[in-house]
Amino acid sequence: MRLLYRSASPPDPRPDVDAAREPSRQPVGGSALGGGVSRPLADARTDTQMIICCIWLSIGMAVDAWAHRNIPSLETFFTPWHALFYSGFGAVAAIVGLTIWRNVRVGYPWRRAAPEGYAEALAGLLIFAAGGIGDALWHELFGVEKDLAALISPTHLLLFTGITLLVTSPLRGAWRRVDASAVGALPTPTMGEFAPILLSAMLALTMFSFITQSLSPFIEPFAARVHADALDGYQDPRLTHLGQALGLAGFLVQTVLLLGAMLPLMRRWRLPFGSFAALLTLNVGLQAAISELYAFVPVALVAGLATDLLAARVGESVRGFRIVAFAMPLLLWGLYMTAVALGVGGGLAWEKELWAGAVLVSAATGLLLSFLVVPVGSRQ
Repeated sequence: MRLLYRSASPPDPRPDVDAAREPSRQPVGGSALGGGVSRPLADARTDTQMIICCIWLSIGMAVDAWAHRNIPSLETFFTPWHALFYSGFGAVAAIVGLTIWRNVRVGYPWRRAAPEGYAEALAGLLIFAAGGIGDALWHELFGVEKDLAALISPTHLLLFTGITLLVTSPLRGAWRRVDASAVGALPTPTMGEFAPILLSAMLALTMFSFITQSLSPFIEPFAARVHADALDGYQDPRLTHLGQALGLAGFLVQTVLLLGAMLPLMRRWRLPFGSFAALLTLNVGLQAAISELYAFVPVALVAGLATDLLAARVGESVRGFRIVAFAMPLLLWGLYMTAVALGVGGGLAWEKELWAGAVLVSAATGLLLSFLVVPVGSRQ
């Protein structure tokens, strides 16, 4: 089945006599709404434009996060990094506004002019704007946050929430375009058709990766000597244990985030080859831009390609779904430990029982997560 995009068509302003006689009739191309008027469906051009602007916005956020982490003297809201970040927001707002305006011009009322999946973006714009204004006031009154405080400050959490609603617009729109009446084979988009969906999921994943970066092995490699030696220097076994516990928690958290993005996509579509590789490589690449541990990017690429090969091999069965959920973290973190052992971050500091156990527990977590997405007893 192809992934179809249908252009917005204006609603008929005249009363629909047949619809009045048959209240159960649903309008084609959208959900049933008041007055017999449905929302239009976003087309491929709108999704592509939205994704490009969301990438701009996300790059601005990544650069701003890098500045917060690496420039201790940063003490003002008005920086080049904020300029890149907020100009990306302006571009996203322009795309949403122009899309609504075009639909109004062809006859849709203002309150129904946002395409399916894009109505939530309006809330995202308002939340982001409130967070941006609050962030500027916060910085001027209390200074610039540092370290973990910068990730979970109230104004930054507002910004993250708004961005997540914005970047997931193409994903929501595509999810609602899938023909729900189809039984049997999953929709099989090409990579070109699937790219906006995959990038939308990846950008949403990136929001959570940034919030949890203190527990990301790609940013804080607690298994490497660069961290372990620093904690051991205090000669307090409690700190050594704390570093190991944080490292294990990081593997589990990132496993849940990565599979939380991919498993729902696997259940909704037959993923084109390269989907896992693209999502893992882009997500890890953005994290590596903060930590400057770029050696982990090829690790993500190889693990993603191996998972793509496995997914193509095991097919669409529930058993294959669970195999992929178990194997992806097994491959990713196994290769990660190999890279660290070869010298990334100063070498592997964990003993074999600890690093091997961390890999296996992460794989088991992926398997358990698959039962949340596809419960026991499901046939498809």
